[in-house]
Amino acid sequence: WQPAGVERVDVEIYETASGRFRATGSALAAGGTKALSLPSGKVLFVNYNSAELFDPAVGTSVRVGSARSEHHFSSAVALPDGRVVLTGGSGAYPIEIYP
Repeated sequence: WQPAGVERVDVEIYETASGRFRATGSALAAGGTKALSLPSGKVLFVNYNSAELFDPAVGTSVRVGSARSEHHFSSAVALPDGRVVLTGGSGAYPIEIYP
């Protein structure tokens, strides 16, 4: 799955022990993409109107939802229960929660 105007980009992990980056897979990216580290060790990538969950252990990502509004210049916060609150942007739904 890949929406128009959004490209897949390589994802790299910085290895602190070696001081080097290691290629680990790909994820969707667009201008304004947010990356948020979750308590599970996975990374949530949120762009204007979609979200993708990236698992660095296996280097794969899975689409986990579509936003009801575009979230330009947004902020994302991980909640203790693993959900993510996305705020800001344009449209009728300035606050959304990803399960």
